[in-house]
Amino acid sequence: MCGIIFAYNPDESNYDLKYRVESSLHQLHHRGPDEQNIIHADAFLGHTRLSIIDLNDSHQPMVDPHNRFYLTYNGEIYNYKSLRKYLESDWKFRTQGDTEVLLAGLVSHGEMFISQLEGMWAFILWDKLKKKVLLSRDRVGKKPLYYFTNQNKIFASSELPALLKLIDFTPKEDIECTIDYFKYGYYLPGYTAYKNINEILPGHYAIWYPYKEIVRKQYWSINYSTLEKTQAYDNTSELKSLLTESVRKRMISDVPIGAFLSGGVDSSIICSIITSQLKNDLKTFSIGFKEKSFDERKYSTLVSNYLNTEHHLKVIESLNYESIKLLINKHIGQPFFDASIIPTAEVSKLAASQVKVILSGDGADELFSGYQRYQARVILQWYSRLPPYLKRNTEKLIALLPSPLAHHSRSIIKKAKLFIETLNRQDDETPYIGSRLFTNQEIKLLLGVKNLDSKDKNFFKYSCGYDDIHTMMFMDSLVYLPQDILLKVDRATMANSIEARCPFLDHSIIDFAFKSHIKSHRSLFSGKKILKSNFRHDLPQTIFTRRKQGFGSPVSYWFKSDLGSELSKMLQKNSVHNSQVVDQMISKHTLGQVDYGIRLWSIYTYLLWKNFHF
Repeated sequence: MCGIIFAYNPDESNYDLKYRVESSLHQLHHRGPDEQNIIHADAFLGHTRLSIIDLNDSHQPMVDPHNRFYLTYNGEIYNYKSLRKYLESDWKFRTQGDTEVLLAGLVSHGEMFISQLEGMWAFILWDKLKKKVLLSRDRVGKKPLYYFTNQNKIFASSELPALLKLIDFTPKEDIECTIDYFKYGYYLPGYTAYKNINEILPGHYAIWYPYKEIVRKQYWSINYSTLEKTQAYDNTSELKSLLTESVRKRMISDVPIGAFLSGGVDSSIICSIITSQLKNDLKTFSIGFKEKSFDERKYSTLVSNYLNTEHHLKVIESLNYESIKLLINKHIGQPFFDASIIPTAEVSKLAASQVKVILSGDGADELFSGYQRYQARVILQWYSRLPPYLKRNTEKLIALLPSPLAHHSRSIIKKAKLFIETLNRQDDETPYIGSRLFTNQEIKLLLGVKNLDSKDKNFFKYSCGYDDIHTMMFMDSLVYLPQDILLKVDRATMANSIEARCPFLDHSIIDFAFKSHIKSHRSLFSGKKILKSNFRHDLPQTIFTRRKQGFGSPVSYWFKSDLGSELSKMLQKNSVHNSQVVDQMISKHTLGQVDYGIRLWSIYTYLLWKNFHF
């Protein structure tokens, strides 16, 4: 895994531009500490390498034999060996890795070659003769790629902080994107916190020429058109075969491989396949908390003992403020509401001491209806049938109850409060429950804006044409997965120079999941039905019967102590329009009246970012 940059500006001296390229590449050192190179070919291409395959060759940026095409690439192409055989009649290979296969395919077949790739990637191909730039990102957005274009110049990079060092101006905050951030907790696909700085969309490539608008084209999308015609699966072996093959492909490496193991269904299944199906020895890694409702060590240890893995544990005793600031400002480069990035970074640091590649269970919740908000949608369908007076009285009663700080999986009261709060934050713009963080009125107070113009108009009107749950799964896969989950995993792992691979996100499994009937995914009160039926004999039954928890952080506890005081101090810099609103939230949270933990965290990271950059 690597970091990549590209810079083309013929109006600027090479000396000045090279200085910024070097500074930008240094900013990406964590993504590739093994090797750093820069090539100048009318444009500058930079690459930092984390060596995984073909350790002694496959140096980048890579150039074709005629010195016309230059490639800088971040990722892993899992089917590169079969693609190499396909290309051997057109190309004389000099290396044994996937980088040259990608270069050969793009040079020989153009952008149409992208659809044949299996894996994760972000790449930039420079055609020196035509002054053409081709940028692409993998199907679901595992690997990042940001860019800025204007007239005859273009800059691109793997991470926003590196791009900010590369561009020749100071960007401004995009307030419309900030509005979306406070609505949903993340920036919508294609957009960032900065005006005119964008990202390549998952499943897309883009072509740029000087003095022309960048052209974006989609080469892949989730296929959900046949949902109503499909049959329900109960215990088919197809999923097990697909997932085993996906894991096998992701075990290809010339360096040690391990796996995250939380003790939940998803990571446990991945570890079971590695040890039981592929017969590999395995090192596993997990994180714990002193707050019991967030601590999963009991389950991760149970699975580790069952599978006989070499298990490594770490407990987070306190919050490290400097690590948070580094993650937000050095690696993410914009606000980020998901506090689980803290334990993700810590378990990545733990794993990096033992291995260089890690497998994770990310993606299963979106593909197999695992989130509790899907169950909330089922409950909502029943709740909406209640008489209005009964709903009003129920909501009043729940509002009177004290707000617990425990993980919602351990507290019925917490679940009920989250359900009612989320229900009250819905509007016509967001068709699936759990999608809103702040109400429109709250955002107006926070930011001091009168109109809530935003970028979300084209993202939350999709419907897969079947039912609410499938719509939610589709929207989560399209938006929440790349903008939150995969961003978190990429930055947390790469901050520690370790590569993460996600077997559930092989496109064959995505296609399988979305062609499966909703009855394959859900029983009345739980999801992942087909996953559990296929793997129930491979793991302890406790793993399948335990409450759905999710990988969270005790952020509510943190804000009741030192983090609340830290946020209060930050408000004195007046980085939000109405600091009194936030002070009131902190006060109510500290007194235990309302659990504002997640919303306070979203404000906290916003202020960390804004106070650093503006």
